[in-house]
Amino acid sequence: MIREACLDANIFLAALDEREPRHRDAFGLLQTIESQDSILMEPAIVVFEVTSVLTRKSHRHEIEADEAAARVDYFSQLPLLLQWQPGLLKRSADLARRLHLRDAYDSSYLAVAEARNIPLVTLDADFLKKAKRLYDKVIDPAHFI
Repeated sequence: MIREACLDANIFLAALDEREPRHRDAFGLLQTIESQDSILMEPAIVVFEVTSVLTRKSHRHEIEADEAAARVDYFSQLPLLLQWQPGLLKRSADLARRLHLRDAYDSSYLAVAEARNIPLVTLDADFLKKAKRLYDKVIDPAHFI
């Protein structure tokens, strides 16, 4: 069964760090996605968000540099299809404005999910609550599996 979804960067980051409070949920979700041959439709910014946080953790000595590199390698092998079309950029800016977000990072995930009519999975309870007012397929990892 091929299933599409869009995962917020916080899912990847929690899955890649066993010290994160929702690591088990997030890592379980990635395992489910891999086992079901699912495809992750992601805004292109996800690769920079995830890599930046892992790099920052390495600089802060929260993880070793080789461990950060291994996590980036694992992340880069996930079934990601990066989205960046001009229409998505415009929609992301509009959603950020409508949701009163400071920037368009979170809204870019919502724009991709909405455009593809697929679930957006996030660990951010505040964003989930706001985004769900505009798009009913915003869910917590527990509801995807």
